[in-house]
Amino acid sequence: MTPGRRIGELLVAAGLVSEEQLAEALTSQKQTGVRVGDMLLERGLVNEIQLTQILSNQLSVAWVSLRHVDFTRELLTLVPREVAEQHTLIPVHFRMGKQKQKILYVAMDDPTNVRAMEAVSGITAMHVRPLIAPHTLKLGPDGMIYLTCENSAKVAVIYRKTNKVVEALDSGSTNGHRLIIAPD
Repeated sequence: MTPGRRIGELLVAAGLVSEEQLAEALTSQKQTGVRVGDMLLERGLVNEIQLTQILSNQLSVAWVSLRHVDFTRELLTLVPREVAEQHTLIPVHFRMGKQKQKILYVAMDDPTNVRAMEAVSGITAMHVRPLIAPHTLKLGPDGMIYLTCENSAKVAVIYRKTNKVVEALDSGSTNGHRLIIAPD
């Protein structure tokens, strides 16, 4: 972890935003309460992959592209949908560790949320390791998986039984990094 360095400072150090852009975002943050990284993302000053990589560096947590994850039924049923939605996480991989312990990797909105990891560990009886992902993925009330890609105006709807994209919906945004699926 990069001790004491905030996300804005890291983005400036990486040359992704200027001091002035960061100052404007910090001023807006005080008024709106929106996280600085999200604000810079919404303004188009950084893209989701850049922000994810900086967060990964800041938190010393690996990042994963959900586009390359094979979401099997076995994997998705490890964590109940209610728990996944409550903590904004999704299981992406599990394996056996060196001491034969089961390890579950979950992509999370907040990889510092220890209570979420403890909840998942309690349910799955596995060690839980957080990952950061530059996509948002939600399980819909219809049982479909809804996935948005970084800086995309589309939402892919994936049929869980076949893991095939069945529809691409227009999200109405060029920055679909936050996705909420509400029941009918």
